[in-house]
Amino acid sequence: MKLGAVWLMLAAVMVWPATAAPYDVRADPGFRTWVQQNRASIHAVDRDLVLARSGRPELHVYPGRTGLVVEAHARIDFDLRKYGYALYQWTEGLNREGVFRSPVTIYKVEAASLCHELAYPFDVRAFDRAVDLIDDDWPAFAKRVEQLENHLVVDPPQPLAVWKVRLEHDSAIDMIWIPPTVSPWWRERNRGQQTFEIGSPHDEPLRDDDETLTPVRLRDGVWLSRTEVTQHQWETIVHGNPAPYDDPDKPVVHVSWNDCDEFIRRLNLQFALQGFRLPTEAEWEFAAKGGQSADRYRLLSGEQGRPPDAGMHPPDDWGLRGLLGGVWEWCDDYYAPYPGGLPVDPRGPPRGTACVIRGGAWNVDLRYHRPPYRGALDPDARRPDVGLRLACGPNF
Repeated sequence: MKLGAVWLMLAAVMVWPATAAPYDVRADPGFRTWVQQNRASIHAVDRDLVLARSGRPELHVYPGRTGLVVEAHARIDFDLRKYGYALYQWTEGLNREGVFRSPVTIYKVEAASLCHELAYPFDVRAFDRAVDLIDDDWPAFAKRVEQLENHLVVDPPQPLAVWKVRLEHDSAIDMIWIPPTVSPWWRERNRGQQTFEIGSPHDEPLRDDDETLTPVRLRDGVWLSRTEVTQHQWETIVHGNPAPYDDPDKPVVHVSWNDCDEFIRRLNLQFALQGFRLPTEAEWEFAAKGGQSADRYRLLSGEQGRPPDAGMHPPDDWGLRGLLGGVWEWCDDYYAPYPGGLPVDPRGPPRGTACVIRGGAWNVDLRYHRPPYRGALDPDARRPDVGLRLACGPNF
């Protein structure tokens, strides 16, 4: 079972004056005394100081926007293969006030904060009261989390289901559910196999050396947009059009990998889901191979150096359009050789100098339209034949 985690935060916030200098709690003698007296071990995780105490919930302490934040986290494990994009509805009422002030997501649920104000400088007694409140609330809170866990496993979407993401200005993005290789739907159609192969056989015509044939297992399905992101959809989110011509139905181009990252960040701010991203290279190739066969590659001509309209290609077996031969599509991965063995949910390295592009474009030879062909560009590169397709699924 693939276990993900939902973090529910029970927080106490102590507010410092807005004009105070940046506050480092580690340098405060009162805080150090409190740690010693409570026999807490302390270590850093990212920006958090984590206080571990015997028999008590672990505390995360860090400077917030308006003051010092103290949080206790309850972890919920659930099967990421069985999630729904309305999962956040199950989380109502976890906070004792019954109010959520922050967007709720499938993977991370932020409860409303319990707020306390302190006079500057650090007040050990006030800190004690805030921690005591968390400790007192913890048993009931943990019990409600345990009860909620059974409700978090929901049925996955039906294969090839369509989810219409409605944007402003009468714009929308159709997302299609691509089931994972471990799903019954895929296994029934592939002789019980729970894998598919990225790359190409050694004897495949036009193959490149970096297309090493590698079996891959995907444990999580993914939503993919039916077409490339259009200029109109991009403008709705970013309020600008980087393409050198204005045509709302054509794929947006002249966007770098970093531009796409900013587009997705803004899109996620508008939705409680906050799961939009670029597809991984393995997800992209799975979609291309699962929905296309080699004898269906088709080159559509653009006009005056422009790509065909998004959606002009005929649908593949998934219902996706333009995966091959529309515009090159950015993937989430940095470029690297394929790993050996049997990778599960593979991703590229955490850093690199080039990001993967896939699918070819209307203005290149058909050899680049092969699903296993791997292109790569600098993440700041912008080209008239490179755009993006949205994915939505587990955040890695």
